[in-house]
Amino acid sequence: MRILNNTTTFLTSILLFIATIAHAQPVCQIQHYSIYNGLPQRTVVNIVQDNKDFIWFSTWNGLGKYDGYTFKNYKAYPGDGCTLTSNRLYSITPNQHGDIWCQTYDSRVYLFDSHREKFIDILQPFEKKNQTTHVVHPIYALPKGVTWIVCEKGAYRVDEQALKEQSHDSILFYHSETGNLPGKSISNVLQDTDGDEWIFTNEGVRIIGKKKMPGNIVFKSACENNGKMYLVSANNRLAFYNQSSEQLQFQKIPYEYTGLNNIQNLGKDTIGLSTENGIILYYIQKKEFEYIDIRTAVQPSLNAQNIFRDSHHNLWIFSEEPGVIRYNLETKEKQYYRTPSEDMPKAERQSKEGVFEDAQGTLWVIPRSGCLNYYDPESRQLKPYYTDYNDPKTKFTPVVLRYLLDNQKNFWYTNSYEMGKISFFPNACQVRPLDYGYDTRAFLKDSRNNLWMANKKGFIRIFNNDGSLKGYLTPSGNISPQAIPFSKSIYCFMEDDRGSIWMGSKWDGVFKLEQKGAGHYSIRRFSHEEGNPYSLSSNSIYSIHQDSRKRIWIGTYGGGLNLLDETSEGEIRFLHSKNRLKGYPKNKYTKIRTIKEVGQAILIGTTEGLLTLSGDFNQPEDIKFYPNVRVPDVASSLCSNDVTYIYTDSKKRTYVLTFTGGINQILSENLLTDQIQFKTYTKQDGLFSDLLLAMIEDLQNNLWIISENALSKFNPDTGTFDNYDKRYMQKEIYFSEAAPVIWHDHLILGTEAGIMEMDPAKLSKSSYTPRIAFTGLRIQGVQQPQDIDRLKELKLQPAERNVTFQFAALDYVDPTAIEYAYRLKGLESQWNEVDNNRTANYINLPPGEYELQIRSTNSDGVWTENVRSLPVIVLPTFWETYWAWALYVLLFILFTATIVYILNSATLL
Repeated sequence: MRILNNTTTFLTSILLFIATIAHAQPVCQIQHYSIYNGLPQRTVVNIVQDNKDFIWFSTWNGLGKYDGYTFKNYKAYPGDGCTLTSNRLYSITPNQHGDIWCQTYDSRVYLFDSHREKFIDILQPFEKKNQTTHVVHPIYALPKGVTWIVCEKGAYRVDEQALKEQSHDSILFYHSETGNLPGKSISNVLQDTDGDEWIFTNEGVRIIGKKKMPGNIVFKSACENNGKMYLVSANNRLAFYNQSSEQLQFQKIPYEYTGLNNIQNLGKDTIGLSTENGIILYYIQKKEFEYIDIRTAVQPSLNAQNIFRDSHHNLWIFSEEPGVIRYNLETKEKQYYRTPSEDMPKAERQSKEGVFEDAQGTLWVIPRSGCLNYYDPESRQLKPYYTDYNDPKTKFTPVVLRYLLDNQKNFWYTNSYEMGKISFFPNACQVRPLDYGYDTRAFLKDSRNNLWMANKKGFIRIFNNDGSLKGYLTPSGNISPQAIPFSKSIYCFMEDDRGSIWMGSKWDGVFKLEQKGAGHYSIRRFSHEEGNPYSLSSNSIYSIHQDSRKRIWIGTYGGGLNLLDETSEGEIRFLHSKNRLKGYPKNKYTKIRTIKEVGQAILIGTTEGLLTLSGDFNQPEDIKFYPNVRVPDVASSLCSNDVTYIYTDSKKRTYVLTFTGGINQILSENLLTDQIQFKTYTKQDGLFSDLLLAMIEDLQNNLWIISENALSKFNPDTGTFDNYDKRYMQKEIYFSEAAPVIWHDHLILGTEAGIMEMDPAKLSKSSYTPRIAFTGLRIQGVQQPQDIDRLKELKLQPAERNVTFQFAALDYVDPTAIEYAYRLKGLESQWNEVDNNRTANYINLPPGEYELQIRSTNSDGVWTENVRSLPVIVLPTFWETYWAWALYVLLFILFTATIVYILNSATLL
């Protein structure tokens, strides 16, 4: 017994553990890149994004470029004239012209001209002239279009625009011996908001621009805040540059410290000083300092080396110890986090520490000597991410040696064997994994706002209004805290006007529950009885509905429609086609999934079509049924006979959902006819799937359609859909046929893994507008070598009439979901919508001037205002020019004159 209790406790702990994971963790999509899917070499040393949104990366096999679809590799090949001394690249830095500065493993520097797709040895002329070889250290590419190449002796300043124009003074050498630098070695180069350049040397600062630096004070670190430059001197004094007086003003720091490691702009008028004795904050507006002792009971180091400030008033501080310290500026709370040894990736190298906030506002932290975690503000803990929230063994713990947060806030990381990308989605859908593998089949929100849930395993759970579990309904009618199955597979619930709960089962008929006290219900069962014509016509119950006249209708799956009838003696009978429902179609419409009252009509959804009847009748024998089915040649008829759900929204619009035919919106006012008019919506109209299960309206009057593996938000006024698939739901989800409910403003949906709780207010599409890049050009079937993305116009020669344009929208979340359209203005006015195809092909173009236009959706399928245009000029042959037409006219005139002359001559003779 003790073993059983321990096992139960263990399983309960695991279940709660998994539920906690599912409830809290962000929604991510992880993509891995390796040599098997395009990487030129598995060791990616550095990764950057240029100002045209391309992703670039350095490898031990040259330079790589990625547009979301295709990897391109650039390196030195035998006999190609490339001056690269090594294909093993180390650091890369993009400049303002979209070119890439590359530093090789042997400390040489090259500029990769992305237009000509060629490496340029920038320093070669200077090295030849001076008979020397430079060892390059850092490269500083400034926003203004100037790059500083720092060498072991001095530095080269490169004016990128002047270099493009091949100006003789585009590259200038700076050194103390030439008198244009105060010192021999450079520690840092910055550009301020005025565009002035600050060069920090071992003997002072040189400013190139309007400002002037007084004296030769040595500063080892600096940052800018609200247009002012703040500096830390070699003797650890804090100063700021007063632009109006061109003087330095020193601030006395009222705390003792031995060494200053870093100065950072922490935003909101705050400067952060990382010292060997903790953190010192300087509040600019108040001109006040604050000291933070970063030590905790388990973190003994005072040596602060780096700070990050998040959007929730937390400082994340890295010391020389493994881990990270969180300090809240408002509450002064201090907490130390360290990755547990069991969560550490099994790898030779350790991750580089870092902190970032994703597009959804979730904070991610890589503690020093730790692994990637997200911060849960509710528990104030760092938590690992699970790729499968049902499996505690699926912790995602990659080694992160380098990382990039791109313009969309995708997180790119590299390590010794692959490159990866993590995209982040709204955390709107949470799954409670209950009885995994057993469909959740029915929900009920009762009059006390309790949530009832039944699944195919036989459990009926009841949740209190506050979300806590009230208990399990047992076969005896008790509410038990123990997981005792009801044993019957319940497929539908209904609470009547008296507060009784009706439950329809898959195989065992109908159960009526009446509450007899706290935690207890009396249960009465109704089933089919051989020999009793007034028993249920079938024990398989899919739908129970009480109409406005308080009559209860029961839809069976195999026995058709039943009407509950209570005699004056209190006896309950069931009326159906084998007794008093004489008008019900014989041997048809036996499998009913849904019943709905709309106005004065009762609508019955079956696997063979839609039945309607009037709710205004005296005797059951008087009921007339009106069938509506699919008519192949009538577009306004029901588009599929397999009806799964019927729903009426707040604007009194009624929709009939089908299993293979999409949505059928009822247009007719008269529902008592076999010719109801429908307007259909299918995949062709933007619906995710034509296999539909249910529909519900949220509190913001959005209509949500549930299909097998996705949700669609429908706007009936515009007829448009927003579709949400597994990317928004943490993993692949398969929805059940359970009718959804609204509970605490959230949609409650049934799945094969338990309950999904969805917050409609959080589930939305991205508004990101991707830039469209031209990625390739084929003329007469030959791929052109030039970078078409920089072309201002394309001029085609008379013999070049067949052309193919290649393009890509630079949205890296999910490029496979992007759709494209193109047209050649001057030749066509309509857009050619080509789904995910990224080519525009034209054959036998006539001469003329055109404009190629490309547009696209983003990864969420939202069409954006991102039209990219390229003028195209097709030159004519001589015979297509005006000169040729003039020649044709002249020849015609001469020919006509000759004929006239001959005829006149013949007449005279």
